Amino acid sequence: MLDPLGSLGGGLGAGQFLVPVRYEDFAALAQWHFSLDYDVTVAAPFDAGGLHQSVYAAVSAGTPSQITSSGVQEPGRLTDISGFFEVPRDGDGTLAYVLFVYLAGREGADPDVRVLDDVPTEVPAPATLVLVLVALAALHRTGRRQPVFR
Repeated sequence: MLDPLGSLGGGLGAGQFLVPVRYEDFAALAQWHFSLDYDVTVAAPFDAGGLHQSVYAAVSAGTPSQITSSGVQEPGRLTDISGFFEVPRDGDGTLAYVLFVYLAGREGADPDVRVLDDVPTEVPAPATLVLVLVALAALHRTGRRQPVFR
């Protein structure tokens, strides 16, 4: 796990726990996103002052994940946590860790943290050639001189 700001330098605080989000059997996993559900009566995501709030990058096969969004927090859900690997990953590994804290009096209860859809989703690559052609067409149109009528 990577913690560039050292927010967890003294270890996890009382009632805090990390949830690893793993991927399995992927080929060339580059960009990804996922959402988590959790029991709002037991635990909540916890921002310990890390670079990406409650989300921490993982190291998988020597390559760190890069977090691009720590997601949007809703009651019982963290939506659209996303990131990428600079070098696409094959096989199994960990995408990220999410820091949670038990609510008062609920320590040790099952927080029921789970990834929605059972699997982190690879973000599809854009149709780069189509985007380039559209951009070139737009540039061509704006670069033309229009006739001036007097």
